[in-house]
Parts: sequence; C-alpha cells; structure tokens
Amino acid sequence: KRHGYRVGLSFYLSLFDGGKKKARIKDKEINKEKILLRKEEAKLKYEKDIADLELFLSKEDSFNKILKELKEISKNSYNMQEALNKAKESSKIEVLNSYVVLLKKEMSYKEHLLKAGYFINKANIMSGINECKSW
Repeated sequence: KRHGYRVGLSFYLSLFDGGKKKARIKDKEINKEKILLRKEEAKLKYEKDIADLELFLSKEDSFNKILKELKEISKNSYNMQEALNKAKESSKIEVLNSYVVLLKKEMSYKEHLLKAGYFINKANIMSGINECKSW
C-alpha cells in the first residue's frame, strides 16, 4: 500500500459567463446614473424652494395688507347686515351669510400669518445651511 499526498495546480477560466459580468457592470452604471439624477433633482428642488421663499417674502407685506383690508371690509359688511336686521330691513340669513364670509376672511388672514411664520423659519434654516457650506 502506498500512502501519500498529491499536489497540483488547478486553474479555472470561465470563457463564457452568460453575460453576467456585462450585466453587473451595466447595473452599476444605471445605479450611478440614478444617484446623479436624484442629486440633480434635490438641487433643483432646493433652488425652487429658495426662489419660492424669496418671492413669498418679497410679497408678504402686500399680501398681509390686502388680507387685513378684506377682513375689515367683511367685518363692516357683517356689522351693517346686523344693523339692517335690527331695523327689520334684512333677514337673519343675510346676517349669517355675512358672518360666514367674515369668518372665512379671518381664517384666510390667520392662515397667511401661519404660512408667513413657516416660510420665515424655513428661510432662516436654509440661510443657516448656506452659512455652513461657506465654512
């Protein structure tokens, strides 16, 4: 009986892998392209947000003034309807309708104030981000 070890060198070369290597390379290229597109999309969204903020902040005072005037006009209309109703020249429905209009105008005004506060805070945060970039 012989006992011993056999030592040898084995070499494996795949001549045809069914296109797996090309598919993996193509997949990596597609993923890279997706990442670049997402980055560009985020950049465009950021630029749009900045433009929207600048527009809103530049027009905020005029919007605020207009909404305040509309609220006052609605309040005056409601007061006139109430006076007419007390003088029996207007129905209670007309008074209620003018009150609904008044409430809608007040709600619009308050929503605008909330939106303005949100945009001002957002602008402050975004300007802080820009300051961090300049470090």
